[in-house]
Amino acid sequence: MKNKLILTIILCASSLSTLIAQIKTPPYEIIVANNGFYSTGGINYTFVEIFLNNNSNETLYYRGTDCYNSLFNLEPTPYFHLATDICKSGGYIKTAIPPHRSQKMRLFLTMDKMPDKTVSLGISMKLYRWADDNSDQQKQHPLLGRLTDTIILYYNLKHEISLPADESPSVERKKSRILLNKDIYQLTDNDRKLYPLIIDKKHITQPHDTVTYLFKNNKRVKVKMKVINVPAYIRNDSNDELQFYSMSCSWDEFWGTDCNEIKLPGWLCEKNVTKVITLAPHQEYRRTLIITYDLSVKRGTEYRISMSLLKVPFTGDGGLFSQDPYDYVRYNKLWSGTVTIQ
Repeated sequence: MKNKLILTIILCASSLSTLIAQIKTPPYEIIVANNGFYSTGGINYTFVEIFLNNNSNETLYYRGTDCYNSLFNLEPTPYFHLATDICKSGGYIKTAIPPHRSQKMRLFLTMDKMPDKTVSLGISMKLYRWADDNSDQQKQHPLLGRLTDTIILYYNLKHEISLPADESPSVERKKSRILLNKDIYQLTDNDRKLYPLIIDKKHITQPHDTVTYLFKNNKRVKVKMKVINVPAYIRNDSNDELQFYSMSCSWDEFWGTDCNEIKLPGWLCEKNVTKVITLAPHQEYRRTLIITYDLSVKRGTEYRISMSLLKVPFTGDGGLFSQDPYDYVRYNKLWSGTVTIQ
């Protein structure tokens, strides 16, 4: 009897945990995660990027549009309003998001007054299910009513925008909830076998001293580091041509390590555009990675290197990816074997 009681309590606790998890994660949600500036035709806009997550196990068919400004509402603020000159055509289209995928949308704002303090933007969306048997989509009931989220824009008295250092972890946690974009090809287990990531350990250079500049407490601080050059390559072991995305300048965005103290430092780019790499069967794509690490990293420390392989989707329009691929480099990571600090 006692064992049955314990089993019942465990089962109840397990059911409760499952229920809580389901409550915390709605089937559909919007996540407002990025912001920036955009200019076209002499008109300047502030934009925010919104991700519509389909957390459910079924494909979401909803009433979408080519102009995302018509899908969202912005809570009144003295500083911004939704741009009204962006949408050139009306009408709704049937939009699909597969299970556990997301759709990225950019919302354009017109600035009414230059902010001199932190601004909170509340954004909402009424999500309507698409019904093929009903031409009057306006009469469809929303799936969840209004989906809402907020983004904070940090301005100072000089009207400059910057993210405080202590806010970076919370922003990254929020971004970690964004699901894989619906337009990205997801690598299979077989893909990972066909495209191995290999480190040329024999030609890793000996470490030498360097300096870098980091921002700590909003101050630029000079830090002593060690630097090495690490030759790495992926090999196409398949019998088919492989095409994947990179950037003309910031190709390092696609590479990383599994150790926070060992990283690629990156660099500034004056011009940076999406680039498609074509790799013939049984050929290699090579890069020499500049790796820096803190002086606290001891000799013998092991780490691994990753490369995000975003394959070009082969679609009817030629497979060109409509969004900047480096927004999604946390997906489709190929991992090398272990590398040791010498």
